[in-house]
Amino acid sequence: MGLKEFKDTRQDSSGLRKRWFSASGLELFCWSDQLGEVQRIEIIWEESSQKRLWTWSMGEAGKFYELDEGDSDPRKNLSQLAVDEHDGDYELLLTMIEGNSGELPYEVMDTLRMLA
Repeated sequence: MGLKEFKDTRQDSSGLRKRWFSASGLELFCWSDQLGEVQRIEIIWEESSQKRLWTWSMGEAGKFYELDEGDSDPRKNLSQLAVDEHDGDYELLLTMIEGNSGELPYEVMDTLRMLA
């Protein structure tokens, strides 16, 4: 099973088009300009029972973080926070995305490959 797109993703006021793709244990968000060029990507996945985040924006290097999901009490709805930047393995992340590419558009996959 590969990444599937949520077609009605809520848009923000940045002027960029946000797209959301999801597979089991994997979320990918990307923002593109009016020409369809990818400007920003965020990937969330689980690794060794820990949620991880990789972020990239045009003109910047990609960064890996651990996610703190807040309180484990299900009655509370606390937002996730990116904490503890760390050295991640981009090649391993890329391999995971390629193996789950599903409905991921070519321009997103191409951007991810160019960053390797």
